[in-house]
Amino acid sequence: MNALLKLTLAVILFSTIPANAGEAAQQGRYQIVINPSMRADTFLLDTWTGKVWQQTQFTDMYGEPSVWLYMDRIDSDKQNDVWRKNHSSKKEVDEFEKRYQSKEKKPADLPTPP
Repeated sequence: MNALLKLTLAVILFSTIPANAGEAAQQGRYQIVINPSMRADTFLLDTWTGKVWQQTQFTDMYGEPSVWLYMDRIDSDKQNDVWRKNHSSKKEVDEFEKRYQSKEKKPADLPTPP
């Protein structure tokens, strides 16, 4: 009975290991994913957490630095509502600027776009 139990446990253990486990271990935690049709679509994927960053180049800065910019992920209506509350739309900022432009407000008093 003890030998049968050991055999059963061994079968269960080895059946849960993916066939490409060695391949997955060699790939590492972070993967760079590139869209072959669009060079600008370059992403960094954290395969453990699912977080994604997009490679972004700031062409309006000296040296045109390139960074990985984190991308928000929205999975529900509630998350969408919270995200929208934390980010101003261009239309809202434009309307705010027009409304307070005539009152000679300082630029620091205006909301900054995300």
